[in-house]
Amino acid sequence: MSRWPKRVESSYLPDPLGAVRYVPVTLSGKVIGYLYAGKSESAAGFVRRLEVMDMAFHAPWVWSKRLTEARTAGLEALEALRKWRGAPEDPEGGAIAADAPEDEAESLDALEELANPGYVDPLKDFFAQEPTWPDGTPIDRRKGWGPLSPMKVPETSYPASTDGPVRYFPVVLQGKVVGYLWASVSDDAAHWQDRGDAGALGYNAGVPWVMRLREAGAQGLTPLQALRKWKGAPEDPRGGAIPADAEEREAPSLRALQEFTGDYAASTDQAVRYYPVRLHGRTIGYLWASVPDDAASYLPRPDAGADGENARIVWEQRLHEAVLDALTPLRAVRKWCGAPEDPRGGAIPGEGEEQLAPSLQALEDIANE
Repeated sequence: MSRWPKRVESSYLPDPLGAVRYVPVTLSGKVIGYLYAGKSESAAGFVRRLEVMDMAFHAPWVWSKRLTEARTAGLEALEALRKWRGAPEDPEGGAIAADAPEDEAESLDALEELANPGYVDPLKDFFAQEPTWPDGTPIDRRKGWGPLSPMKVPETSYPASTDGPVRYFPVVLQGKVVGYLWASVSDDAAHWQDRGDAGALGYNAGVPWVMRLREAGAQGLTPLQALRKWKGAPEDPRGGAIPADAEEREAPSLRALQEFTGDYAASTDQAVRYYPVRLHGRTIGYLWASVPDDAASYLPRPDAGADGENARIVWEQRLHEAVLDALTPLRAVRKWCGAPEDPRGGAIPGEGEEQLAPSLQALEDIANE
């Protein structure tokens, strides 16, 4: 089984270097944030207003998905900015009014100040460093190819390695699992493990979690107490969150967790076997696996709306568990046939529902019917 999934460029750069164009996003008549695009480069994103965090909790994820779709469709960042003007309001992401003004800010920092006046990111000094991979390779090649000092993750009072089994939780940022917070079962170790397919997003997300572990150590918490301390807490804009319904899992070793954080590939050009995923009697998506290669994933139906998308986290976590159990992709998707319905993820009725599509594109066509 291959260790890493196929890598694809899925969205725009998140941090434009110059001026940005932006439009307000509203939900139930209230501005919840701003969709922006770089004026002169392929960068785009969404800035949420923190004062409406409760009602706009999932908005960044909704707009991240939309921008990914726009990038995949070949739209320039400014075209993506204007794509959803006048579209119906999403129940979680809001809408851009047909007559919404398009304005310009001199930088993303200026737009963030507009959205959240006076807010100081506690990690601003850290992220002001030139971001690099652990070996010193620059993440943002627009800022040069010369040698840079590696970005250092803060240390904690807990050791960052162990030879024994570890307990862990998935950490979700903008609807995507970007890494895992783990703690040793047999000694005092605890730390962060990013997912290989999360790229810089996963690596950067580790910093808030390591700082939280430092805080937990100062409070005298054991590693396992620290692991469980933030389950269900609000999503951190850089570090993400451990969902309230996340299942605590155990890996036989830290090495096992590190080796399997790539999971199955999320795309394939081969035939796929698939099952319908149903929630409250309605098909909200499909769980699929490729027969010839190491690919498996969940595909939501667009007409299922938020139900289809919200199920993604459940099935991504389940597929990750299957990787840790060393299951082939096909065995993984069959594992949950007939299992009780999950209140968020739904259920697969039974093995008799298994079907074959000649390609993943063919299954996507079925989902769009």
